[in-house]
Amino acid sequence: MHIRASILSATKRLLEARIDNPAMEARILLGFALKKSIEYLLARPEYELAQKELELFESYLQRRLLFEPIAYITGKKEFFGRDFAVTRNTLIPRPDSETLIESALLLSDERQRDPRVLGAQASHETFEGPRPRATTILELGVGSGCLIITLLLEMPNTRGIGIDIDPNTLAIARHNAKTHKIDNKLELIESNWFANIQEQKFDIIISNPPYIDSTDHVAKETMLYEPHKALFGGLATYQAIASGARDFMKPDGRLYLEIGYNQRELVIELFKKNGYELIKAERDLADHVRCLVFAL
Repeated sequence: MHIRASILSATKRLLEARIDNPAMEARILLGFALKKSIEYLLARPEYELAQKELELFESYLQRRLLFEPIAYITGKKEFFGRDFAVTRNTLIPRPDSETLIESALLLSDERQRDPRVLGAQASHETFEGPRPRATTILELGVGSGCLIITLLLEMPNTRGIGIDIDPNTLAIARHNAKTHKIDNKLELIESNWFANIQEQKFDIIISNPPYIDSTDHVAKETMLYEPHKALFGGLATYQAIASGARDFMKPDGRLYLEIGYNQRELVIELFKKNGYELIKAERDLADHVRCLVFAL
């Protein structure tokens, strides 16, 4: 069977399984099986697949038809323009989380002004007065490491600590740090929130915590394959962060949190009760408030 026929057949099967973007996913899986780019597939539609190539493609296709996320099949996911290794011990990085990166880079830029006035429709505004670049970063629940590694790569003269409760997850973050050549700038610690962090202060604390409530609807492939400990926690997760983060923030430090699309008011109220000031709210590509920025 040649490339065109293989893609058409796989697309039909993925479509029947009600998997989104079936043609694109068929190309990704075939390209992964052949170790070729999608451009190669498009340029060589008549290339005849060897039996071993067909069998490997079929094995990947079968996994996808069982709703295993394509990132776990290929073992990688792009985030902020870079590839990160992922396994079933880590959440799959999502474009929504890039909102945290953009917010942290904006507010840490020396040319930006201190945004202590929050608008309900927060956007990328500038304010008077320079703000120094952050030099120390703490990530709570590091997962694949995509957040803190991206910040360390994008921001010069920074160092960071990433914590996670799962040593298998930390192993993936360590691998990604080494791949992106910032392992000398990042310390990874097994810890339940702040328990194993020594007394020190950070310019940035960032987290995409397990904020989903057990009653929320979750996509089938997410529920079946992604680690539940990194998904489910609800507001109790934010209370744990609010209770501990103040002891680790510098006086002008910032706390960046990803939230669920319907959690804005609840999370803001919780942090205000714990003595934090809301600095900014950032919206994702779907126009949901996805990132909240707090100060003390």
